[in-house]
Amino acid sequence: MIKKKNILLFTLLSALVLFQHGTFQADSIKKLRVAAIDDLMEIKNIQDVQIAPDGSQVLYVISGVDLEGNFYNSDIWLTGVKSSSSLKLTNGPKRDDTPRWSPDGKTIAFISNRDGKNQIWLICPSGGEAWKLTDTENGVGPFFWSPDSRKIAFLMPEQETEERKKERKDQGDIILVDKNYKMIHIHVIEVATKKCEQITRGCFSIDGLSWSPDGKKIVFSGKPTPEIKD
Repeated sequence: MIKKKNILLFTLLSALVLFQHGTFQADSIKKLRVAAIDDLMEIKNIQDVQIAPDGSQVLYVISGVDLEGNFYNSDIWLTGVKSSSSLKLTNGPKRDDTPRWSPDGKTIAFISNRDGKNQIWLICPSGGEAWKLTDTENGVGPFFWSPDSRKIAFLMPEQETEERKKERKDQGDIILVDKNYKMIHIHVIEVATKKCEQITRGCFSIDGLSWSPDGKKIVFSGKPTPEIKD
């Protein structure tokens, strides 16, 4: 009988707690409002976190919507692992993203379209003005530091031939399916001199690469065309 009374008392107390908890939640919900489109546009996203080679600092990208300009804006930030403060490294009106530490930790490379097309820019971890490394006609794709921090390998579509430019001028910008592919190839640029060299050629397209540990070779993967299906 005592056990039954204890069980009954426990059940009543549980029901009371649940009822009060439910009432509290209901009251809290009444104070909330449905998120509007403007609220969603105010959300900032943190992405592409990159730890420094010595593990003391962290790079990250904060992106959000620029409603007036009607585009996504992103900037690169830097913070210390043991620090609560952050340094805003870039403050351009366009996208600054894909930050990558040089292996020696002295330089940060990133992609920016501040001049119109995606190019590789460099900046010091201490801040200051960024400087432009590449100035290509088609813009650059993914890039990779060499182990000695002296070079950067990057992917870039082939430049348009004079014949293709003439065709577009005469016929308009017509797209022929499964023809006139712009193959993607590997280029290597020297950081100090900006001397750039294309190191792969042919009727295939590169979609990934990696330096050998000694920096003397590059391994890559390729496919017949730039199409995803291939």
